[in-house]
Amino acid sequence: VIDGSSGNFTLSSGAKIITAHAGGLRNSDAAGAIRVTGNRSFSDNADYEFRGASTGNFTTSGNRVRDLIINNPSGGVTTGRQFVVRRALNLVNGYITPTGGALVIEANGDATTTNGAFVNGQLRKITNSQNQFVFPVGKVDGGLRTIAIKPTSNANSTFVAEFKRASAPDAPMAATLVAVSNCEYWDLNRLSGSALV
Repeated sequence: VIDGSSGNFTLSSGAKIITAHAGGLRNSDAAGAIRVTGNRSFSDNADYEFRGASTGNFTTSGNRVRDLIINNPSGGVTTGRQFVVRRALNLVNGYITPTGGALVIEANGDATTTNGAFVNGQLRKITNSQNQFVFPVGKVDGGLRTIAIKPTSNANSTFVAEFKRASAPDAPMAATLVAVSNCEYWDLNRLSGSALV
């Protein structure tokens, strides 16, 4: 914890901050890892690694961060704000539960997961390529349950995925399907753009 200073705190472009504080980072008050009484500034082109229970609620331009790293072997990290990831979502340990909307990965961004880490909620991918993208989604009581997309064109497109640990909703089934799961399913939606292979 940086505390007791009347100075300013600036996380510059290209920098990285790692915190295991349960309150994460905040623009004001004395609840997070940075508690200076001056101004607090967090770059949208910096990397943020969270090893505690919360990211906190701090401001970056357009909610963007360069890299977002979740590394909490003890369990989950809850977001205190929406995140738009410009370069990489790295899920190293534990899981992240988005609040305030889906976790978003921009067109040039990617996602990696190790140790069974996952997004416990909605993950949105913006894309402009035909490359496959794997959504590292899951649920606390079900673990990592990935789903992937492969767009048919390079059109600007947005997809959102979420794994649900529940009975699938009633809907007309394709002729080739004979049953649906009574315990889990994925909700994958194309919000705009390209069809899928």
